[in-house]
Amino acid sequence: MLRDPLSAERAARDGVTGIRDVADIVFSAETVDRALLDGLGEAFARPYAIVNVSGLIGGQVDQAAEYVRIIRHLVERGLAVVVLPHVSRPDADDLEACEEVVRRLDGTPVRFVRTLGTPASIRGLAAEASVVVTGRMHLAIMSIWSGRPAITLATQGKVEGLMRLLGTPSLCVEPEAGFADRVVRVIDEVLPEDAPVRASIAAALPRVRELAAENLAGLGGRPGDARTDDALDAAVA
Repeated sequence: MLRDPLSAERAARDGVTGIRDVADIVFSAETVDRALLDGLGEAFARPYAIVNVSGLIGGQVDQAAEYVRIIRHLVERGLAVVVLPHVSRPDADDLEACEEVVRRLDGTPVRFVRTLGTPASIRGLAAEASVVVTGRMHLAIMSIWSGRPAITLATQGKVEGLMRLLGTPSLCVEPEAGFADRVVRVIDEVLPEDAPVRASIAAALPRVRELAAENLAGLGGRPGDARTDDALDAAVA
């Protein structure tokens, strides 16, 4: 059971048999919690963007400088910005990576969420965002789950496969020096409500959710069951 066409192609080249196409199981989740969004307060401005800085990528490139440019561009486009860590562990800490970017912003206004939300609360926050920029694939999935475009820095080939499945290759950006230039261009492309990328996501989501449900075939649970959704959230927390 392989969650994107790129993974399936690699497995086939390696001689794997019995390949079954599915999608990432997180697309099967159905719960939403507004706790993170409500925690920003009634006065929090809209429209807004979510920006995640991944602790996985900092060793490859000076991503803080790139993210400063991205955030300033979002603010210039009239969006409030929520800086959101997604994973915090000693070897790949988004919280530290996000803090470094916020320190370098030199007064550019952002809302920095310094705690890790539950998957359901992240879905609730992402559901109303105009755009998401992230280095974490599962944050991208939780955003795309609501039809929100998620510009995602590529790691280990999995992001490329996800975006091919959705028909949105422009949302996959290589984390190399100067990547802010590409991200800024894609932000401008996807912000309009009639952007082709948004239409591609909307068209792909029904089939992607069907493929994700195949992960649970024969297990006695289905998306929407309380215990099933709890298990999905635990898997990506």
